[in-house]
Amino acid sequence: SIFVGLAYGGSTVSYVVMGLLLQSTSEWRDAYLLLAGISSISVLGTMVFIRIPSLRPPDHLSAPSRRTGRLDFRLLRNRPVMLAVLGYAIHTADLYVVRMWLPLLLGALLIRQGMEASTAAAQASTLAGTMFMLGAVSVMIGGWISDRWGRVQTAVYILLLSAGCSGSLGWLIDAPAIFIIAIGYLYGFLGASDSAIYSTTLIELAPEGKVGSVQALQSFLGFSAGAVMPVVFG
Repeated sequence: SIFVGLAYGGSTVSYVVMGLLLQSTSEWRDAYLLLAGISSISVLGTMVFIRIPSLRPPDHLSAPSRRTGRLDFRLLRNRPVMLAVLGYAIHTADLYVVRMWLPLLLGALLIRQGMEASTAAAQASTLAGTMFMLGAVSVMIGGWISDRWGRVQTAVYILLLSAGCSGSLGWLIDAPAIFIIAIGYLYGFLGASDSAIYSTTLIELAPEGKVGSVQALQSFLGFSAGAVMPVVFG
């Protein structure tokens, strides 16, 4: 949960930074270039960190293994694993789609409130970013709840609540702005809160010695859905 939460915090803060840059640059291309330049600093940071002895993996993790390292496609016939992967793929598709349309919805809302288009775009990006950043906290809360209520039950309840927010937002464009924004924050909290549940479930379901293959399937199928569905819904 901590690892996933930090990943969400790092990825969603870019929306806030982009919104701030849009307000201080002449056009979106300049803001995008500046944000890409800031991100490139991480390459230098990685090169520094891997040279710090205390941050290197233990010797038993980096030692040569007798395993081939090849992906075990037999896992495709493992029903519990593939159901968990499917759940993660749906979760990832939802996240990537909402990151596309929620800033647009907020921008349209602000324009209807009388704001100029470029200013509305910047404000919507910042506002959406603060909504998505709640995922950094909700991931940990969702993982904690699933430890007590069970993985499947917690994931189902979160999915239903998140779907309720998603399905209602588009129909509320004529509602008071504060009401739409409040639902947006609730959606930002719920949408990410089940992420660590799927990752933990897959590790628990993985056959002995197959955690790497399970996580490879999770990442490939999950992020493939995340890449394709914004195009489909766009």
